[in-house]
Amino acid sequence: YHHLVREFYARMLKQQAPARWSALHRQASLVHAHMGLSEEAIDHAFMAEDYELAASLLDKHLHELVTRGEFTLLQNDFARFPASFALPPRLQLVNAFVHLFMGQRQVTQILIEQLEQELLGRPQEVEPEWLSGLFFVKANDAFYSGQFEEWFQFADSIPQRLPKDPVFYDFNYNFNQPLVRNTTFGLKGVITPTTAEVGERISSILSRNGWSDSLMCQYVIQSLAEGYYEWNELDRCDEFLSRLIAGGRYLEVPGLYVPVRIMMAKRRLAAGDSVAARIIIQESMQRLDPATDSHW
Repeated sequence: YHHLVREFYARMLKQQAPARWSALHRQASLVHAHMGLSEEAIDHAFMAEDYELAASLLDKHLHELVTRGEFTLLQNDFARFPASFALPPRLQLVNAFVHLFMGQRQVTQILIEQLEQELLGRPQEVEPEWLSGLFFVKANDAFYSGQFEEWFQFADSIPQRLPKDPVFYDFNYNFNQPLVRNTTFGLKGVITPTTAEVGERISSILSRNGWSDSLMCQYVIQSLAEGYYEWNELDRCDEFLSRLIAGGRYLEVPGLYVPVRIMMAKRRLAAGDSVAARIIIQESMQRLDPATDSHW
């Protein structure tokens, strides 16, 4: 149909047979989900006003959407839920993180406070995965604001090791910066003795909770390596670089791989070996995929 005719019939159906309208969109949502078309499936669930289905589909595809950096899309989807619908805790946590990532810290703080009150009201029902997400969101809020003490207190209060929810565990912080110290997790380039103490304490807490190979921890370690390089404390820089290289996780993510390799080259230059530095950069460029990593 011509789009005007299609819109006319669709509007007529919604007005004259709203139950049929909802049923068809619910069916379309399930069909698209079966075909692996997550965005279309979620959209049809919202059109059907089946918010339970929309929440379930969104939760299922969170990892995919976060990995792709689809924060505007996620924010728009969260805005489509009515205020009367209670989002599951995991979706609430991602919603809070998305607002933080989009620079809306005040909204994030309100959402975190609401969720904490809800979880504290029924501690026997709190899932370890929810604590894991809360741990992650509060850590990011601390980095964003530079206020770490509250998060340290929260981290120290958790008695058990946290599970690795892939939505948070695999989150990539760097899409365009050659050095991590210019990102949020590098404290935006601010380097002070307190920064180093905070960074080392955070990496220790993450390791204690079984997150030593998480991208969160890896980015903190890289930012410490860069900071010590700027201070000319090259032995400390090498110590943190060695931890990253030994783990090998940096090889998987260009946003971490490129800063690590640049820092390796800088270390060779500092040692007076420009040939080795050039080889490191050339090998790094050869490893990157021209089709997908052209920016890097």
